[in-house]
Parts: sequence; structure tokens; C-alpha cells
Amino acid sequence: MERNKEKPLRFLRYFIMANYKVKNERRDGVVREDEIYDWLIDKDNAELCGYRSDSFGFVRKIIRSVERYIGFTEGRGNDGASSTAMDTLQQLCGAAFSLHYVLLAAANFPKALFDHFVRQLESFLFYYIFTKTPTKDLERNFSI
Repeated sequence: MERNKEKPLRFLRYFIMANYKVKNERRDGVVREDEIYDWLIDKDNAELCGYRSDSFGFVRKIIRSVERYIGFTEGRGNDGASSTAMDTLQQLCGAAFSLHYVLLAAANFPKALFDHFVRQLESFLFYYIFTKTPTKDLERNFSI
């Protein structure tokens, strides 16, 4: 992550929100960077993500998501090949916006369905950008 100039804590935060139901006192489904450790050590969350019962499986899931995430930031689709859909999505959102990449990394779709999902996501993000919706609202919409 760091060699690609990506922030590991941001990725881990988005990874948790994209893959697991986040319950908190705010009831917004969002885990902040300073809450990641507390979220992971919570007994229910540890069971939910299975890192105690299947540590290597949990780590493999993170590694797969990191590899996909980095591929997406480089304009590649879920098959690892250059993707026009990912390229246009990247041009629309710019390099600083990355929340959607983790959502895509969590989606284990066949290529045709993945490409359709990217096009739908592009439409949604166009609306988000056009209406200047605050990022905190988008995070709530993206979290499970």
C-alpha cells in the first residue's frame, strides 16, 4: 500500500466498512481510523470477520482486497487487465478519492457483472460529485 502512496489505515477502514456490518453508538455504519483497533478487538466483530478462528483466511481476504484495490487505482478491472470503465471512473473522481475502490474490491463478481457495477457506480458518483454531497454522507451510503 505504502509504495503506491496509499494510506494503509484508510484502506483498512474502508475494507471493514465494505465487508462487515459496523455497529456503533452513532448508528451510522462508519468506523473512523481511531476506532479500527477497538472494532477489531471487539468479541462480536472478531467472530464476524473470523480473524481468530481463521487468521490466515482473514489475512488472505485483506491481501486479495489490497491487490484489487491497487489494480483499480491503476485503471485495471477485476480481471487485472486495463479497463475503460475503471479509467473513466478514475478520471471522474480523481486520484484523491478512493472509497469506491474498496467497495469494488469487496465485490467478487464475474467480469460482465463487475463492468456493469462499475458503470452504475460511475453514475452514482457523478450525481454525488455534481450535487456536492459531503463525503461523510457518502461513507454512510457505502457502508453495509
